[in-house]
Amino acid sequence: MIKFREATVKEESKIRKSLHEWIGKDILEKITSGKVLVIGEGKIKEVFLVPMEVYSVLKKLKDVRMPYYLGLFFR
Repeated sequence: MIKFREATVKEESKIRKSLHEWIGKDILEKITSGKVLVIGEGKIKEVFLVPMEVYSVLKKLKDVRMPYYLGLFFR
């Protein structure tokens, strides 16, 4: 089972740096605006870009039931 959580400051910094190098600052700002970087931890760690509205639902439901999938997956 995957457990989702918000990325730590250190994780977010590394992810943003990698994305900045890959797609550039302008595109990075456009695609991340209004979204949260979420870490899915299970057998491996995965990164998801999740709209704020979806993340707020996750925060309410995570103690009841964790979803199977969340947001845009980055590999």
